[in-house]
Amino acid sequence: MRLTQKDDQGNWSLRGVKWEQLHVGQIITQEVSEKLYGALWKLMEYEDTGLTPEEIVDGKMLTGWIPVAEQLPEAKEDVLVCTRDGWILTAWYGPHGESWHITPTDLNHPMKDINAWMPLPEPYRPDN
Repeated sequence: MRLTQKDDQGNWSLRGVKWEQLHVGQIITQEVSEKLYGALWKLMEYEDTGLTPEEIVDGKMLTGWIPVAEQLPEAKEDVLVCTRDGWILTAWYGPHGESWHITPTDLNHPMKDINAWMPLPEPYRPDN
């Protein structure tokens, strides 16, 4: 759920809080205080990921499983795949759209056997 909302005129505010409730001199009610605290908590959780907005847009944060019916990965890009039987394997998608190739065996899997995929995570790098 978004933390902000827009009205019909395009004015934004904290979800569930009227903009006027945040003007200087207004009394901050218990309800508004709780909404502000909740928004700040979500902001803290986001900042604790260590990712910038640009890194999130660039895909450095895994977004979860992507159904193959919606989108396929770049050809020959290693990804995680989930089979219809629930197996999770590393594979790459054939450049001509004919099949998936399971890494490292390079066995071919028919298209109908794979129902979703996701990018591989970044390799572990210890903090120095």
